[in-house]
Amino acid sequence: MAAHPPQPPSKHRYAHKIDVAKIYPCPVCQKGQIRPITLMDALGCSHCQQIFATTSDGMEIEHLAMSYATRKSWYWEGQRWVSTYERDRTQVVLSRGAVFCTIGLAAGAILAGLFGFPLRWIFILAVTSVFALWLILVALPNR
Repeated sequence: MAAHPPQPPSKHRYAHKIDVAKIYPCPVCQKGQIRPITLMDALGCSHCQQIFATTSDGMEIEHLAMSYATRKSWYWEGQRWVSTYERDRTQVVLSRGAVFCTIGLAAGAILAGLFGFPLRWIFILAVTSVFALWLILVALPNR
């Protein structure tokens, strides 16, 4: 049994190294298949004619289109393409959710102290904040 060569560390948790000899579904149109283009280090879609290139580490593909200021990129999870933009957006939303929950708890504690609310209101606010953060953590990855 031959040992598999080590893969470079990935910034994406479930990313698989892209094998340029394989055929993958197109991340743009989802109808065609991206295949290697002869005599080029690129992949092309059989349906929408879009061209893609792999990154230097071989973990992502980039959309080579002149119409965008920034290049769109995707990584392969084994069954589907995931946009690197969606991954970055999810991290921003999660960090904002954590900040809002913390601010809510602090505001609740201050208001309870100023207006003499019973401590059970802080507990209710804490449970509500944790539940809201849990919803953000569970709901977003399934989108």
